[in-house]
Amino acid sequence: MNFNYSRADFYGDLKAGIIVSVLLIPQAMAYAMLAGLPPVMGLYAATFPLIVYAFFASSKHLSVGPVAIVSLLVASSVSTIEHPGTNQYVAIVILLSLLIGILQVTLGIFRFGQIIEVLPHSVISGFITGAAILIGWSQFENLLQIKVERNQSLLLQFKQVLLNLGDIHLQTLLLSMVSIVLLIVCKRYTKLPGPLVILTLTTSVVWLFRLDLSGIHIIGDVPKSLPHLSIPDLQPNLIPTLLPMALTIAIIGYMESIAVAKTLAAKSRYSISANRELVALGLANMSTAFIHSFSIAGAISRSAVNYESGAKTKMATLVTALVVIFALVVFTPFFYYLPVAVLSSIIVVAVLTLIDFKYGFRLLKTKKSDGSVFFLTFFGTLSLGLEEGLILGICFSLLLFISRVIYLNSSWSSKRFRN
Repeated sequence: MNFNYSRADFYGDLKAGIIVSVLLIPQAMAYAMLAGLPPVMGLYAATFPLIVYAFFASSKHLSVGPVAIVSLLVASSVSTIEHPGTNQYVAIVILLSLLIGILQVTLGIFRFGQIIEVLPHSVISGFITGAAILIGWSQFENLLQIKVERNQSLLLQFKQVLLNLGDIHLQTLLLSMVSIVLLIVCKRYTKLPGPLVILTLTTSVVWLFRLDLSGIHIIGDVPKSLPHLSIPDLQPNLIPTLLPMALTIAIIGYMESIAVAKTLAAKSRYSISANRELVALGLANMSTAFIHSFSIAGAISRSAVNYESGAKTKMATLVTALVVIFALVVFTPFFYYLPVAVLSSIIVVAVLTLIDFKYGFRLLKTKKSDGSVFFLTFFGTLSLGLEEGLILGICFSLLLFISRVIYLNSSWSSKRFRN
């Protein structure tokens, strides 16, 4: 921490930490659900891992915790091995988090931070845009309260939704639409913490009118306790299968984090260490495995809120963690009547900002090769899968780079021969 820490710094950190926690609590629960996990595991991920990150990181403003992209990657990876909702699924997610943390720490120690950063932004942006659409689509089951088979293509899922329109639960649909509209209004036209406002409002309405008795799905019991330390269940037979998935999540989570951290550091005129950030994030992810939780990364929106709310140092992250811990001890009974559709609404509105077609079309106008990489990665992510789409984009980008080098060398050689 800063040894010249002042009272003004503390007030800024206290204010920012509380405001970020107000956003983080409902988002953490929503992203845990996106990962196929109990909502309380999202709250666990927003406690001690944040403290670990704060003590080892170089960024003063990066707000870490559960994020949409990582949650979707976790779900898509582990669901190929075990069905969500089982104890084995949770155990595999925890093991995956441990592997992600170990990989990030190892890459940071061997100074791979700067190397990972040079991955083309067109690939990452195309991947994130495709993943954001998949995230939003994955929530239609809860928004409409209908059954959708996940082990089939996106086109077949869409066809299934159309065939099952008659099974939509109308009250859930109305609740979802109202929640989404109010979240967008709060985000664009007010300074109110939209997720907390919607969470409080809808939970109170469901409780007062007992709408759960009419078929609206609710969260139910959320344990009123802090996470317990436990040693992860190491399953050596699964490690070779999980390693490629862990490496993908480790790199994507780090790249999302370092991009935000560098942007905010430049605004505040201080420097950060890419490798130190990689190690700090890795240690935080390793810690999630010991408190029965799942992987975290830097959040774009919450980091921006942290900065704009007056955060001065990493103390703001500690304040956020303490507020979440307090909520776990005191407020979890309130979450009993929280509608599942509202958590899905929070996810949908949050990922809208990740969809960036404008960047892709701008690339097509300025540099067609990079634009083609963006859209190839985007369509590959939608049609082939998350890991496959990312690998396709990286390989295509690498081929373009090699072809440019060969072309430049041949041009230089021909000019030299003529001279």
